[in-house]
Amino acid sequence: MILSLSFLPAILTFLKKPKQRVYAVMEGSRMNRAFSFLGGVIVRRWKIILILAVGVGIWCIVGIKNITVDTSWERFFKKNSEILQSQRFIRSNFGGVSTLNVTFEIENPDLDFKNIEALRYIDKIEQWVKNNELFGPTLSIVDYIKRANMLIHRNKPEEYKLPETEADLLKIILMFKMSEFTKSLGNVITEDFKKANLIVRTTNAEKADKPTSMTEFKAFLDSFREFINNNRFEGIKVKITGVDIIYVSLINYLVRSQLLSIAISIIIVYFIIAYTFRSFVFGFFGLIPIIFGLFLNFGAMSYFNIPLDFITSMIASIAVGLGVDNSIHYLIRFSKTKHTLPLDERIGIALVNSGIPIFFTSFTLIAGFSVLLFSTFKPILYFGLLISLTMLGCLIGVILVLPAFIYYVKPEAIIKGRVKS
Repeated sequence: MILSLSFLPAILTFLKKPKQRVYAVMEGSRMNRAFSFLGGVIVRRWKIILILAVGVGIWCIVGIKNITVDTSWERFFKKNSEILQSQRFIRSNFGGVSTLNVTFEIENPDLDFKNIEALRYIDKIEQWVKNNELFGPTLSIVDYIKRANMLIHRNKPEEYKLPETEADLLKIILMFKMSEFTKSLGNVITEDFKKANLIVRTTNAEKADKPTSMTEFKAFLDSFREFINNNRFEGIKVKITGVDIIYVSLINYLVRSQLLSIAISIIIVYFIIAYTFRSFVFGFFGLIPIIFGLFLNFGAMSYFNIPLDFITSMIASIAVGLGVDNSIHYLIRFSKTKHTLPLDERIGIALVNSGIPIFFTSFTLIAGFSVLLFSTFKPILYFGLLISLTMLGCLIGVILVLPAFIYYVKPEAIIKGRVKS
């Protein structure tokens, strides 16, 4: 903005005065005639334009409920990318790289995990996770004890279970200590048997080509927490941790931040327009193209199955800032037309004077962001697609919907108003 107001005018003073006006804005030029004709179409077909705009808005609103929130990084790459091929190999053969940790901490000084009932509680939690069939293999101290119990009973498969008595359990624990095997159990139990860890591979080898989505993971966590709350063991504190927990917690944060950022940006833009024209009515009408562009943004996300993530959550606020220029430009041109002229002529004159620069500015932005559609990195591709569609929506909103709405409502504040310095 600073360069446009200072550097550019300074450069223009060194240039020779052009022999003729820029052809695009000359009276009688094709662009001039096109926007003059468009102004007449808007006045004659304003009902059709508004009905179509409302229809598109409803279509987009209906689709908003289908927008998913997904913070998984695997979506960022194409299916045939080397990164995802390596990930699928690890997932199919080694259970993946991501884990969910369920920690058990003894709060009762008279209790530890040498107690058979405490181990049965861990086993109960572990069996619930396995029965869910969403994730891959699990590992806990219980699995080691079951394996040892089966070895003691000559590898009988039916003996793969916890010992029946405390005495049998103590024999297995003593066997671990004598063989110094307890040092190998550091990832599932502490040396004092006061803290235990259940490791859950968050990848199912049978679903290697279709990893668990963040929505499924969030639903699992909600059910898991409910199960733990309904099956508490007195003296044992249970916590759920893991990297994927962070990604899930970001889902609610993204939704809240998206709604908050849109609300704040629209409010700020509303007051800027209202202050510029010294009229709250101008502020309301100035938001129409912006809201139409936002509808197209969220409609595209819904019907193109583009989830809300770190990148797409920024687009709406950026679009508000880009779209407000067009609204102010048209409203200023309209307010400067002669008030003695009929409303239909004023709409046409304002569209001719502002439509050409608005069209070229928007088209340039759309063309610039469309280059991102060739990116192999999906977030960049989605960013270019959604910004382009949103700018197209703002362009349609300002050269079609806004003039038609002004002609329909005929707001006195806009018809009689002028920009005040």
